[in-house]
This record gives sequence, structure tokens and C-alpha cells, in this order.
Amino acid sequence: MKLRHRPLLVPTLIASVLFATSCGFGAHEPATDEADRPHTGDTGGRKPVPTIRLLTKTAANDPTRFEMARMIVEAWRGAGIPAELLPLDDAQINSRTFLGKDYDVALVSYGPTPERLDPENLLSRFASRNATSDGNNLSLFKNNKYDELYQAQNQAADADSRRKAVLDAQRIVYDELPAVPLLYPKVGAAYRSDRWDGIKPALGYPVFNIWNTTQATPKDGRDVLVVGTTFDPPTLNPVVAETLESQIPISLLYDTALAVGPDGKTVQRAADDVQVQGATVTVKLRDGLTFSDGKPVTADDFAFSAAYLRDHGAPLYSAGLKNVKSATANGLTATLTLAGPAAHFADVTLTQMPILPRHVWASIADPAKAANASPIGSGPFVLKQRRLGSSLSFVANRNHYDPPKVARLELTILGTFDAGVGALKSGEIDLYDDVQPALQYESLRNTPGVTVVETQSHGWRGLHFNTSREPGNDKYFRQALASLVPYEDLIDVVLKGGADRGGSVIAPVLGQWHDSSLKPFEEDRDKAMNALREAGYAFGPDGKLYFPAADADKRKLSCSRQDC
Repeated sequence: MKLRHRPLLVPTLIASVLFATSCGFGAHEPATDEADRPHTGDTGGRKPVPTIRLLTKTAANDPTRFEMARMIVEAWRGAGIPAELLPLDDAQINSRTFLGKDYDVALVSYGPTPERLDPENLLSRFASRNATSDGNNLSLFKNNKYDELYQAQNQAADADSRRKAVLDAQRIVYDELPAVPLLYPKVGAAYRSDRWDGIKPALGYPVFNIWNTTQATPKDGRDVLVVGTTFDPPTLNPVVAETLESQIPISLLYDTALAVGPDGKTVQRAADDVQVQGATVTVKLRDGLTFSDGKPVTADDFAFSAAYLRDHGAPLYSAGLKNVKSATANGLTATLTLAGPAAHFADVTLTQMPILPRHVWASIADPAKAANASPIGSGPFVLKQRRLGSSLSFVANRNHYDPPKVARLELTILGTFDAGVGALKSGEIDLYDDVQPALQYESLRNTPGVTVVETQSHGWRGLHFNTSREPGNDKYFRQALASLVPYEDLIDVVLKGGADRGGSVIAPVLGQWHDSSLKPFEEDRDKAMNALREAGYAFGPDGKLYFPAADADKRKLSCSRQDC
């Protein structure tokens, strides 16, 4: 039997008023139909399943994600699963998930960033080597077969063998359910087209990207591009940065050898030439590059950056650099020797790794303590001033090979998504690219002078289960929670049709990398109850859900590193 949930969409402006009731902190509501539940008349010796807390962003920060989480919790509670919603701000979510792994289930959003056009980024998030307290394996998922496939795609010498490993790896994630991609959204952005030429939609961040910040050309003589964002970048130190909110301004300040172009193809940036032959990568830099303090950029800086970011475990970059055995330099040519062939190295690692000035960082033994308040880089912009919680001001680097058309760029920190919409309408900002479902930008479509950009996401929104703690360490329980999600309602009610149901962690828009045989997940109450029943869970006379009895425990528990 499949139940349909049709709750009203909570308007952003009144979501906080409804917080107490919608978050599930009140009395537990019994399911409307208990006939298909597994029951036991004896709970002696059984332990009750604890309340499952679903972490998500606040309604003010991300209204659609908040509403999705609210509906999911409502569906779980309606089936008798003890659950409640826990909305947090960005810093708290990062602390509880990516940094501390102190959570039960988290509703996350993997934005359509350029590096995710290659499957390496998302596949790395399920590799055992990244299942650490501060690693990017959010689910702490460990599986030996998966690790073999991940390593195979990482070191494949040709595209066909890599594709096979990628397809097999994503099937393991699909079957084991450490995470559930709920949907692939259409994402939106907007800008003041009455003021600016040269802004073109791009894969990844549709309008706020390195290309549009340098190519934006004013129509009316203004020389400052004002960009709105809801996130205050927590750091400008590329060695310790761990969020996209930091990576965006860092990309303005520091060059990369290559970059993912607006069409998704890899193009040259600071590199004049890149050659990959087996495990040897040769990078020849452009002649005449300089850092913002006037000193030349050399291959020695490039080789130093690769080793320094690797050795200090830079969260955003070290995963791609772990394969680097040595880095040497000769003039403008750097040679990286890898532990083995890496098919993705140029398209992923070299499009992200910032080139650091050796003369600045070599003397910093502990980069975690470096504020980097006045960053020195060779990117198209130079930081002029930072007002914490308010704005970041950048000036154009006129010596850059791709100099901005504007004199300055102002990154304005806004409190909420709605504040950004209002600021764009009023003309306070010129460009707004907080990666949100396209539906969120709907109110701007009829605003004179504003153009709304919509692109199909190659990222996804979904659930991560903490597989290191009960009950998320049981595959049956994860299956039950996944089968109770009202997928169609999330799309129809919350996103007004602006998404497709999720399945694989590699989105369909990525073509050859996506396994089309993996069907989208669907709501199925019977499947959920059967999963609980098969594992041995049961509801007691008190209506609570209990773990299996010791003599009838058939759970499929997450393995240790040795017995996967």
C-alpha cells in the first residue's frame, strides 16, 4: 500500500512561526494505518529505536530544502518511525556533518559545480579512505569492493575501462544506500541584464563564475560589479578552506593551471600546455605571470603548491593530490609524477588546485593558524577589503592574462535568500547566484531589467545516512527510510515540477558516466515495512518501534574496514 502525502507548502515568511509544530518536537503522531506494520506483543529485552534527527538548513537560509526535510520527517512519523527535524545554520551543519560526523540523517545539496562534471568528485565521497571525522565521506561508508572500483576508475589508463569502473561503483552506492539522491533539480540564477552585457549561462554556477566576473561589461559606465550571496566565506585560506562558500572567492584570487569552461570542457588558464603520459603530468606555465605583490609565478610555485596542499591535507584539494609522488620544476615547466595513471587528474585536480606563492607559504609551518587576511595570488582579482559578515571588496588585476572589464567586484553578504531576491529587484546588487532550485527565482521572471537563467543540475539533493551509528548502520533501516520518502510530492509540491526523481549519485545529465539502468527511487510503504520486518524490527503495544530481539536479529549492519 502506498500512502500519498499532500501537505501545504510552508511559505518562507511564516516558516519560523510554524517551526515548533513542523519540526516534530511535539507529541508523536500515530500512523493513520498500522495494519501493515510488524508488531510484537513482547518488548522484553528489546531496545527502542531512538528518535531520528534529520539535519537541514533553516527556512530562512534555504526554504525549499527546509520544506523538503519537513515533509520527509512527516512521512517517517506517519509510518511510525520516531523522527524530528533539526534545522541549523551553515556553520552548525558543517560542524555536525563534514567536520564532526555527529548526526543521524542529513539533507544535503550537492550543487552543480564545475568539478562535479567529472564523476570523481561525487565518487570520492564514498571511498573508505575519506571516512574520517573531517573527510568528505559524509556517511562514513566503508566497502572493500567499492574501494577497488573507485581506485580502478581513478587510475584507469583509458576512458572505456574507467567508465566501466564508474558504472559499477555507482551501483554499489545505489544498492547499499549510504546516501539517497532524492532529486536532480533545475537550478536558477539571475542578473541585471539592463546594466550588463557579456554574462552568459554556464554549467556549474550559472552566472557567478570566473568567466562572467571577468567578461561582465557595463552598459552604463559603471565600473563595479555587485554580486549578492547569502554565505559569508568562512576563510580565504586555501589550505584550510572546506566549503564552496570559500572556494568561490578563492578562485577569484588564485589562478589554476586549467579550468572547466562555460560549456563543461577543460580549457587552459595559467597553463600554456599540459601533457599527461601515463603517470607523468607535465605543466608548462604561461610566460609573464605575476603574483599580486609583483613577483613572478614560476613552475617552482606550482610544484610547491601541489606538495604543500597535499602534505597539509587541504580539504578541497588534497584528495586529488594524494596520488602525487613527486613534484619538480625547471623554469616554467613543472613535472608531477603520480603513483599511477589517473584519468581524471587534468580535468579535475588541475582545474581546482590554486597556485600558491612559495615565497609566502614556505615559511608557514602550520597553515591552520594562518589568517591569510591579505591574500597574494595571481588570479584576476585582488582582495582590497573584507568586512566580516558584510562584504568582500576586490579590485581588478590589470596584469592578468584575462583581466576583468570592471575595476572592482563587490561580494555582498545577504542574510537570507529572499533578501537577495529583493536586492536584485531594487538594483542594490547586479548578480545573484545562490545555487537554489529554479523555482526560487520565479518571482524575478517578470521584473523589468532582470534576466533569470535556468540550467539542468548535474548535482543532486538527497539524504546521507550516518552508517557508523544505530540505526543508520543497518541497510534494512536505511531502505525503510528511503522507501517512505514522498518523492513525487517533493517535486510537485515543493519544487513545482522543477526536478526529476533521483537514483544514482551520478546524474543523468552526465551522459556516459550515468548508469541508466539504476531506476529512480520511489515511495513504497509496503517495501519499507517489509524491510523492517525482515530485519526483525517491530512495533510494541506502546506504539514505539523496537530493535530486533537478540535471538532474531537479521539486520545487515555496516561492516568494519576488515570485513566488508
